[in-house]
Amino acid sequence: LEKLSLLATESVKLMDEAGSPAAWQMLAQAEQIALQEALRKQLAIKCGEMAFQQLMPKEHHMIDFFVWGGCCMHKDLNTVKGSNTGLQQYW
Repeated sequence: LEKLSLLATESVKLMDEAGSPAAWQMLAQAEQIALQEALRKQLAIKCGEMAFQQLMPKEHHMIDFFVWGGCCMHKDLNTVKGSNTGLQQYW
């Protein structure tokens, strides 16, 4: 229910930023989609922050310590390519 209320509040702000519901309707569809996507990203961040605040302090530390390294595929590929180049030069 709290998230639904947040969605409603942020949606009203989005209409206000456009000027009015009529002004929103006058925006190009691509612009409406871009603004809605930005709203979704903002809501995801806010919901994440709300969920984070409900965690225990120990859980805060574990999440704050988390390091994201990505998928590492390009790093592995670079290793293979570098090794291949080195072997070709050696032979």
